Amino acid sequence: QKFNKDFVVRNTSFEEDISVGINNAKEELKVSFDEGEKLTFLQFKLNDGRVLNTSVNLDITTVQDLKEQVFRSELDQGKVVRMLFMGKMMKDEDYLSNYKLVNMSFIHAL
Repeated sequence: QKFNKDFVVRNTSFEEDISVGINNAKEELKVSFDEGEKLTFLQFKLNDGRVLNTSVNLDITTVQDLKEQVFRSELDQGKVVRMLFMGKMMKDEDYLSNYKLVNMSFIHAL
């Protein structure tokens, strides 16, 4: 019987930890949305098969801004990063909203 009681106490503590983590995540999301931030989650398919994820505000982020956010180390090494969406090359100076991206859109990065 003592074992069961100890298990329940540990389990309760674990549930509390999970609850606190979930509540913190909800609060972070709530703060973003309360501040009027319209975030869209994007995925990048790389040549080597890897997939990267990020979130951006399509209305205020340019293609160049996105490249700098996701591919900073590659750009610092002097590599050229090209991005394609729906078969079209994305231009550095364009805002992402020009491309009709939606939540979880895939962008191919070369």
